[in-house]
Amino acid sequence: MNFKQSLFTGVACVAFAGSVLAGDKTESASKADSKKLLDPANMDLSVRPGDNFFYYANGAWLKKNAIPASETRWGSFNELQENNYKALHDLLEEAASDEGAEHNSITWKVGAFFRSGMDSEAINSAGLKPLQSSINRINEIKDVSGLPRKLLTSKHKVLRRYFLFTLLRTTKM
Repeated sequence: MNFKQSLFTGVACVAFAGSVLAGDKTESASKADSKKLLDPANMDLSVRPGDNFFYYANGAWLKKNAIPASETRWGSFNELQENNYKALHDLLEEAASDEGAEHNSITWKVGAFFRSGMDSEAINSAGLKPLQSSINRINEIKDVSGLPRKLLTSKHKVLRRYFLFTLLRTTKM
């Protein structure tokens, strides 16, 4: 997949997520009401703010939210990230299972892309075959001096993707 296709797929995923989220305002509004961003219930009023403001502001939340065993740290931003991952996963699953999506629509494209990444049997059966042309181009490099020559003359973005060749004017003239 080239850069333009990757970029288009990413934009399609974001557009799909935005359209689904925008279309479901009542459910998201009720979820927002159930969880406040700055909730006084998370404060520990038994701690004087002048003694330890962090525990005053966050003490009750810290007591209610232990660090999960799989994590080295945990906070509200981790919760936000996990909630975002779950929401995106649910959107992708919904798109992948939408059999009535119009062919070539954003929903169909997102669903097809997600299903292709989740089809481990097809991925495993293909093995390295999709990469074989890139492997062959890499194998054409026979020695150290062949690497820069191959990178500079390659018309294939796969070999140039991780290198930036540019000329910059120096201020010392």
